[in-house]
Amino acid sequence: WYEGNITGDVATAYIRYEEHNFEIGAYTIHAYVYDAAGNLSQRGLACNPTIPGKCGDGLEWILTTFGTLNIHGTGDMDNYARLENNYSPWHNYSASIKEVIIEHGVTSIGTDAFYWCENLKKVSIADSVTSIGANSFSGCTSLTGIEIPDSVTSIKDWAFWGCNGLTSITMPDSVTSVGVGAFEYCTGLISAVISEIGRAHV
Repeated sequence: WYEGNITGDVATAYIRYEEHNFEIGAYTIHAYVYDAAGNLSQRGLACNPTIPGKCGDGLEWILTTFGTLNIHGTGDMDNYARLENNYSPWHNYSASIKEVIIEHGVTSIGTDAFYWCENLKKVSIADSVTSIGANSFSGCTSLTGIEIPDSVTSIKDWAFWGCNGLTSITMPDSVTSVGVGAFEYCTGLISAVISEIGRAHV
């Protein structure tokens, strides 16, 4: 590893993923623990490698090798533009993302944020989010359900375009604006609980 520290009984080590071709995986760290007398007391510690980064002025993200992407902090998520080669910072790992957790304090989901995360199955959105960006979940074909919290007022164009595995959505009355094609080609929809304004756009 390149850097590490120990706090109590928790050891943290940092690996430069860019020097490993950005390959997400279970990197083996050989750890040895010695007691005060210098005797080896434990080896082969379990570890959970993660990839961290920033995705907004007050936001950070972390991706575990189990495929959970956690967004935390305070403020708006950055907007991205894939057509201009401005990709989300987790773009290189998009095929590994199975779950997204957007924690309380995040106020928006950025444009193109999770575009074509085709193995994404579960999304949890905190009730601090007010806006879901354009194309933010487009092409997430493994996503089967989405519950939009009652803090959200705006769902931008093509937000869930092509999510053909989506079978259920819940859209609260707080949503006052739904963009063009927000749920277009969601051909698997069986259950939709949506506000009056949303019915004209689904």
